Amino acid sequence: MTIRNPLSQRPLVVRPGQASVRTTFQVAGCLTRREGSGVADPSVHVRALVADWIEPRCGLRRRAEILDAETFEDEDAGAENRLECVGVSEEGRWALRHTSALGPDGDEPAVPGRFWVTEIALTSTPDGAQFGVRVLCSSSLPTEAPIGLRRPQIVSVLASELVMREADTIDGRPIRMQSEADIDRLFRLVLSAERGLPVYLLTEPDGSKLRMSTGTYLLDAEGLAARVLGVAYVVTMPRQLGFRWTDLVGKPWSAFLGAVRTYRPGVDFDQDDPRDHPLALAEWILRYRYKGLTMDEAYAEFLVDQAHEYSASRWANWGSCLFYVDARNRRAERGRMTAREDKQWRAVYEEEIAALKAKIDQVGAERDDAIEAAETAERERNQARRENFNLRAQLDALRRAVGSAAADQATTANAAPSSYADVPGWVEANLTGRLSLHPRAVNHGLKEAEFENVKLVCDVLRLLADDYRDMRLGVEGAKLRFDQAIEQMNLRISGSISKERAGEQGETYFVRAGGSGAPKRFLDMHIRTNSTTRDPKRCLAVYFYWDEDNREVVVGWLPGHLTNRMT
Repeated sequence: MTIRNPLSQRPLVVRPGQASVRTTFQVAGCLTRREGSGVADPSVHVRALVADWIEPRCGLRRRAEILDAETFEDEDAGAENRLECVGVSEEGRWALRHTSALGPDGDEPAVPGRFWVTEIALTSTPDGAQFGVRVLCSSSLPTEAPIGLRRPQIVSVLASELVMREADTIDGRPIRMQSEADIDRLFRLVLSAERGLPVYLLTEPDGSKLRMSTGTYLLDAEGLAARVLGVAYVVTMPRQLGFRWTDLVGKPWSAFLGAVRTYRPGVDFDQDDPRDHPLALAEWILRYRYKGLTMDEAYAEFLVDQAHEYSASRWANWGSCLFYVDARNRRAERGRMTAREDKQWRAVYEEEIAALKAKIDQVGAERDDAIEAAETAERERNQARRENFNLRAQLDALRRAVGSAAADQATTANAAPSSYADVPGWVEANLTGRLSLHPRAVNHGLKEAEFENVKLVCDVLRLLADDYRDMRLGVEGAKLRFDQAIEQMNLRISGSISKERAGEQGETYFVRAGGSGAPKRFLDMHIRTNSTTRDPKRCLAVYFYWDEDNREVVVGWLPGHLTNRMT
């Protein structure tokens, strides 16, 4: 299976006279002293560690100024190895910018016209410091030389010398689930609004089911955690605690039997589609191929690449930290507020003008990078839509070619479940590509279901996935088949409610397709039992809308009635 690497393969857009700037790494969080470490001031200790890290490339001549958080520009280093720092002592801020042709750690191959900019920002706090580290790659000449997405060594140094935290501790070790309290910790981590990094959940496999001998986990948890320090969390889940996690988040959101789940930042169990938070089953991992590697090594390599790609392209919350250009501008602002004499005013204005010019240059470079990323994303989205359309069309053609006899056999082989808890899995196994259940339908509708006839619910879902969908696609005879089935099942289909009246019910008749930040979709249709009873045990209602882009039915609520004026 081939997986595109959108960031590393993003084509270089050449704009004459302007450099192409691309973020390759970023991390933000807080740093505090380790208990018993003897560190008196974490901010001073951070600057000492930074001075040690930068020394092999810039020498010792600026060490004292770095330790004292002074402002300077190292003109002697040259354009290909430039060091700049700015301190705003009144606010406890400090920022460093290092420009090099050989990368953050001095080990990248030199490419004509390419420079690496490593920025470190620090703001002192009562118990430590907020920090941010980011790396940008600037190319003034068109080149096909690959851009490596790597973590600068200073991040690992900071994590080993101090306590580094974001939504949880960042230390290059897996978070091991060992008790019920640990499950609560994982739940808080996954849902934390502060989390900007993906969570990789590794579950314990069952060797007997895989018919092979395995380790405690399919992937090397220690090795993976060390490689994704600062760009992802790695969590290990033993089998006995996996049941508790499944009870807590629901089966569609869980992972077990050796599977690996990725929980992306901003997860919303009520609104997100679980498929947006990838699940790799053990059998799939053991067949995986990537970059010439196979099985668990291949999938671990893929996860590392994905973590670095996400780190490089995400929006990062820098908190109170200001990087070099913004810190320089802030220092100029403070100088203007305190200047009293004409000579001081002149120097202050010159510094502020220079800072603003630098800010304009930075914003322009970031704008170009954002435009380039947006253009690439648009191309990839359109390509994915075309591929999706073609694959679905091919699948539909294949289904029709197989014929009704095979369909009858499939129906018999995949009988409807007897429990609502098994309906999501049954839909995924039998109706994928034709019908999907919105997370709200799974997490609330099915969990709160009182309607007694689970088989009838599944029959309605199959009817929507088959004859109703074919009718929407214009398949000959589909409307007649659908109308006959509706009559035989003693059901009726109609609009659910007018959009104006739906607005009176708040969000009841609306769902967000694609997560909490996606546009709202109106559940404009419903199928219900052809009776007047309001007894929830005997009254069925399935609310849905037609997704034209994906050519599928999306069910937003079932099997009970939604609120309206009459209820």
